[in-house]
Amino acid sequence: MYSKEERQRFSKKEKRDRKKHAFVARLAKQHSSGTDNRMQGAIALPEPVLHFTGDLEQALLAELDSTTAMSSNGQKVLSNKKRQAMAEKEAAMFQAVLTHQAFQADPLQSIAQHVNNTLAQQKMASEKTKKLDEQHRRLEIRRERKKAKSSQ
Repeated sequence: MYSKEERQRFSKKEKRDRKKHAFVARLAKQHSSGTDNRMQGAIALPEPVLHFTGDLEQALLAELDSTTAMSSNGQKVLSNKKRQAMAEKEAAMFQAVLTHQAFQADPLQSIAQHVNNTLAQQKMASEKTKKLDEQHRRLEIRRERKKAKSSQ
């Protein structure tokens, strides 16, 4: 542990990072020892799924690091209530994914299908937006020409 003088010298960001890493270390210790009480009635998952969820956890932690970096750049910071509500919502969604029949049958295939469907939806939405932007641009050109003719 650090002395009182050493703790006072840490910036707020350093303190937050230290707390976060200590929390993650406690979670990892709890996970490795199997003492997590919430997991007693959970469904036993196959080994590849467990490795995947571990990788997903690392990716989420990396995303958390990037979001804290972005918030220090002047973007809006979530309140504790909103952050907690968002975390609960995401945890419920993740639990729903883990219990989904398609995910349990073939996790990688179901994720690939989800990504393909999501990308297809985004592509369709962007094409629609481009089309609307083009129509709007043409309408503005017509208005400008009409305005120019009427002013002559």
